Amino acid sequence: VGYTMDEILAFSPMLIPVNKTELISIETVYQVENDMILLREKLRNKNANSVIISRAFKKEFFKRL
Repeated sequence: VGYTMDEILAFSPMLIPVNKTELISIETVYQVENDMILLREKLRNKNANSVIISRAFKKEFFKRL
């Protein structure tokens, strides 16, 4: 595919980076507990319904949420 996260974010304003490798949709956020984001549904490529937000992305995440 060859897109950077910044390029994907430019096309999809509903996405928020939570760490260096993952973007989530604002619509999927159910609850935030400290550094853990609980999602309304499981991630497609994982068998989990939560992600850990990295410290470097936390401020921007809460600004956009």
